Amino acid sequence: LQCGAHGALGVLTEVAFRLQPIPETTATLVLQGLDDATAVAALSAALGSPFDVTGAAHVGGETLARIEGFAPSVAYRAERLRAALAAFGPVGIARDDADRWRAVRDVTRFAGRPGAVWRLSLKPSDGPKAAAAIRERTPVEDALYDWGGGLVWLLTPDAGDAGEAVVRAAVARLGGHATLVRAAEATRRRVSPFPPEPAPLAALSRGLRARFDPAGILNPGRMAA
Repeated sequence: LQCGAHGALGVLTEVAFRLQPIPETTATLVLQGLDDATAVAALSAALGSPFDVTGAAHVGGETLARIEGFAPSVAYRAERLRAALAAFGPVGIARDDADRWRAVRDVTRFAGRPGAVWRLSLKPSDGPKAAAAIRERTPVEDALYDWGGGLVWLLTPDAGDAGEAVVRAAVARLGGHATLVRAAEATRRRVSPFPPEPAPLAALSRGLRARFDPAGILNPGRMAA
């Protein structure tokens, strides 16, 4: 299985594994109430610091930066990073909150809520710009920023094209791409999960699928409407 392949065909030419020990302890620095652009600026400052930040997200009004490792090192780095981020507002420190980061990873904030889910990949500083441009032209129910702002999850109403035209145009202008991760079956029949491929690449893709999956049984509709 390939991560992110959605069950589609692929070729692996080389595989490398790296094992790392489970961190002894974790500290999460938390800022409250920042707008999206300021939150991403704070996350960029944290990631650019020498304190080895391993997680950076903005969700539900909380801006989060994670530090992991041995307890004395984590305590020292957390206090130093707290001082570095003080310009953005009061900074709290939460300890050993794996559930919080699991919720960020799994986007559980959107679980059980109606709507279409979009995954945007952009340069971190462009994440808030894309979200703002999309909000100006189509409803957005909620947004979550991960990877310091480079990964943006959007929840939009699952009606019509689920905001596809607006979402993809805004992201393309900034050099990113958007994937429709979740939508009703009727929406998925109308909207391709991935941006349309250039004609030559689309022809090549169709040829490969016809050659390796002539019966069309490998996740039909997953990679294209």
